[in-house]
Amino acid sequence: MPEARRSPHAWAWPVTGIAAAILLLGALALFLPYATRKRPLVAGVPAPPLSLGRGQFASNPVARQLVVRAHGQACMDNVTIEPQAGLVEFGVEPANGGSSGGPPVEVAFRAPGYRASGEVPAGYLGASRVAVSFTAPEHAVIGTACFIDKGSSAIVLEGTYQAETTYRSLTTVNGKHVGGQVALTFLGEQRRRLIDRLGEVFGHVSVLTDRLVPVWLVWLLAVLVVLGVPFCVLGALWFALDADQAAVRSEATAG
Repeated sequence: MPEARRSPHAWAWPVTGIAAAILLLGALALFLPYATRKRPLVAGVPAPPLSLGRGQFASNPVARQLVVRAHGQACMDNVTIEPQAGLVEFGVEPANGGSSGGPPVEVAFRAPGYRASGEVPAGYLGASRVAVSFTAPEHAVIGTACFIDKGSSAIVLEGTYQAETTYRSLTTVNGKHVGGQVALTFLGEQRRRLIDRLGEVFGHVSVLTDRLVPVWLVWLLAVLVVLGVPFCVLGALWFALDADQAAVRSEATAG
């Protein structure tokens, strides 16, 4: 009895289908938790943070230790404060490294027609990134941010020294100009999901191009990347398998 003729795509379709399922499940497992997790809204990054833990304020080549003496202060000018901000995050540690923890630190913002402040309570240990609540302005303002040591021992602020972030703001520590800036980030008080902010995120992407790439085109490019890249990968896999099967059949026929 003659052997039933096998379809020319016998293995290409099932293998490609399995690969598609793996890609889909992997995307859901990796992207969905990231896109649906609520997180603070970043409302501004005057100087990006560079350290992750104790002892790393000085280990990064562009990090900077800004030592503020007791009752002294470090100030940055030309800091933009957005109305969406409600928290300011920065790195601080006690200079003496003692087990009693660091002294309280006041964060004060000053701009024309705007005053606000918040305080880090005493007792933090090691190099800590802390978030301080403050009252945001009604509209975006450009002013000064000061970090005031309210205790009887010195503190170390996490700083950064990068050309792309230091050209605008000047920093003084204990009344003297220093190179670099205090690494700080403004956050919104409300936590939101990335998937709810896609329109806002794509709007920011358009702004970065000075509106040369409109928002609708950013959406189109995102859809093409999300759908087009996996489709191209799966298509390449299918054609490779199909070509391999054709080569095997040709060798069998020739033999």
